[in-house]
Amino acid sequence: MSSSTATFSSSSSSSSSSSSSSSSSSSSSKKQRLSLALHNTSNTKGPRVAADHEDYNKTAQTVLKKKGVGKHDDNDDDDGEMAKPSFNAAAAVSNTVGTETTHNKRKREEEGGYTSNFNDNVPLPQLQAIMRDDDEEEFFDAQEYGQEEEQIVLVNDDDDDDDVSDSSSEDEEEAPRIPNPEEVELEYTYPQDFLGCRSWQDVVARGQFFRLIIDSSCMEIPDDFFNNCFGLIELVFRENSCLTEIGENAFLECYNLERMNSLPVGLLRLRQNAFKRCYLLCLWGELVIPYTVVLVGSFCFAECLEFTSVIFQNNPTTAGNPVELGRFVFSNCILVQTVRLPQNIILIPECAFYNCLSLRNIPLPLSLEEIEEEAFFHCLALQSVDLPKRVIRIGDRAYGECRSLVQVIIRATEVHYGRAVFTKCPALVTIQVYPSLWTTLFESMNEDQSFLFHFIRKYQSSKWTA
Repeated sequence: MSSSTATFSSSSSSSSSSSSSSSSSSSSSKKQRLSLALHNTSNTKGPRVAADHEDYNKTAQTVLKKKGVGKHDDNDDDDGEMAKPSFNAAAAVSNTVGTETTHNKRKREEEGGYTSNFNDNVPLPQLQAIMRDDDEEEFFDAQEYGQEEEQIVLVNDDDDDDDVSDSSSEDEEEAPRIPNPEEVELEYTYPQDFLGCRSWQDVVARGQFFRLIIDSSCMEIPDDFFNNCFGLIELVFRENSCLTEIGENAFLECYNLERMNSLPVGLLRLRQNAFKRCYLLCLWGELVIPYTVVLVGSFCFAECLEFTSVIFQNNPTTAGNPVELGRFVFSNCILVQTVRLPQNIILIPECAFYNCLSLRNIPLPLSLEEIEEEAFFHCLALQSVDLPKRVIRIGDRAYGECRSLVQVIIRATEVHYGRAVFTKCPALVTIQVYPSLWTTLFESMNEDQSFLFHFIRKYQSSKWTA
């Protein structure tokens, strides 16, 4: 059986160069990383999630002041809604200051290399080329943006600091010092120390900082039990744990939770918002999800700003049940660079990795069938995508605003594209796709004039024998 594929590729001499990551996770200190996180995540998502993020900026800045981690502009508190990301966010991540034209920006992006997320063991078909024309740079600038890009300005707020009232300074001085995990002496054990209690507030006095030990006999942590537990510094799961479920909102907004050992094998479900907005939770850089987990609920680890990789363990004996991920599950995890998905996953849900600014390496398992809308929206460092042959649906704006995306391979023979799947991906040079699919791809991109302008419909016939 023989078939053909089409490749959309660049005709300019710079097409072999790839885009360098516009996202950088190399901040020299936690202060810089958290300050950047507040700037970006406060301007990311539209009205759909505005209600969920309404108090995010105000609460986060209050926590960071008490923690002694950096200062933030009070003007950011005016609007709790999370708006769409701008060029300011992208430039802030790449430490680029000042005005930069699209032409110069693309030249700078094409100087570096990119990391491949391709499945190298799967043979690539012979290619049929559609050429991308990069000769008319000025026309592209006018068509896509219509005006000069916004300037990134560094503001010296020293004068503003002088205007702070004496009473505010006194309040900040009176705020308790947040101890490191090594300094914490007070410990509580769940459930023994919380029998008959509705929440942690029935046991722990305000202002106390403590370590929480989950006893090996505990089977479930109830919904909301440690919600907004300001004094929780460290979470410890004992060996041979019987824990099977962490309830909804169980550790939501535990702003000072900094350390947690590995989630226990045997855990089945992580419910919605379980660890959402645990800003300082670092996990020594790596979040490991046990192979026994079958559900990671919506927003479960959203806005966790410190760990850099997410690893789903594979079942060593059997394929196991498919893992279900909830909406926005890792959204706004701005330092995550690498994700290893479970090998039996079928669907990547809506906004699962939304605004993961540093994400660059996420191989897609062969079992994957569907990618929902905005699943990888505004992943500024993502540079290559290899979609397995079972992927039959790609949702609206699934890879929108991936500004470092250079190359895409679509292996399926039948795909339903949502609207603007690759919108505002200025570095995109090559798309490999079966000829029967390229017309529907262009139809889905008809709202993005820059995409249509760059990829000119010219064919070079060839065939690939399966």
